[in-house]
Amino acid sequence: MIVPVGAQLNTPGFTIGNMAGSTGEVIVDGGKIQGIPSTGQNVIGNGGAGVLIIRNGGTVDTTVTPPGGSLTNIGIGPSSMGTLTVEGTGSTYREGGTGAPAFVAALGGGSLATINILAGGAVFSAGTIQIGGTGRATATISGQGSLALAGTSLGVGVLPTAAGSSLTVTDGGRATATTLFYMAFNAGNTASATVSNGGTISGTTLLVGFQGDADLQIQSGGTAVASGSTAIAGGGGSSTVEVSGTGANLMAQGGLLVGGGGDGTLTISGGGIVSVTGNTFIAGQCSDSGGLPVSSCSMANGGPFQGGSGSVTVTGGGSALNAVQPSLSVNTAWAR
Repeated sequence: MIVPVGAQLNTPGFTIGNMAGSTGEVIVDGGKIQGIPSTGQNVIGNGGAGVLIIRNGGTVDTTVTPPGGSLTNIGIGPSSMGTLTVEGTGSTYREGGTGAPAFVAALGGGSLATINILAGGAVFSAGTIQIGGTGRATATISGQGSLALAGTSLGVGVLPTAAGSSLTVTDGGRATATTLFYMAFNAGNTASATVSNGGTISGTTLLVGFQGDADLQIQSGGTAVASGSTAIAGGGGSSTVEVSGTGANLMAQGGLLVGGGGDGTLTISGGGIVSVTGNTFIAGQCSDSGGLPVSSCSMANGGPFQGGSGSVTVTGGGSALNAVQPSLSVNTAWAR
């Protein structure tokens, strides 16, 4: 199906690629798909293979007010495949409404979801964005003005069945969480993210590996920003952040924890910069919810964090860990 310039489809919900063995494709080519109040969902790949392409300023707006809020799923059920591509300035996918709106890529073990936000395209969710809920998902945000914006949290990798989920942000693209930006939330999950060449990821809290294993690569020209706490291997597992190359920056504006309940590694090389405002803890511990930097103990309702290990390596000319204030502590217990 094609929705061309000037055309509008009003619908209580849509499913593309319904049932195993089916294949469906919808192209919003300058036109609009508009949600209307209902309890329906929007599904790209429901057991089958579904493709939704939004281009040439086309829009899909699911903002309605059903009980519980609207919901978009990409890839539901075993062997399902869903692909969403939003390309070009003005091309948008918007998830909204009252209640708890959510945008979930890969829901169901064995499912695979792919998200491409390119050349100024944008995806907005009034609630959460999950890249890899219970199935594996990959997302690419590339090009100046390209954006994924979550009204609450944005995550890469939730359950163990979503292991291998990944996010790439490059060439001026942005992935922004209004609250928590997390990777590898549950034990058994593995997740990775790469930020480079003007790409940015941000949130009030940056959690690289909660109970699972996460790998964040901040490469030349890439930036990761947390206005609050940043934690590497906060609750368990083994997680790594590497800040490498000229213009690579990690800005932890509310404190940094490397190794809380898990094993955390931070490597700064090739001119990369890590700047910390607030306490820096390497293998820090806390005994209650009033501890590590800016409530890291209770981050994502997972505290207290303790018993982990942490290491930081700074190598190469121009590389730096700038722990601005007030302290840097190694293997330190912090209690309220």
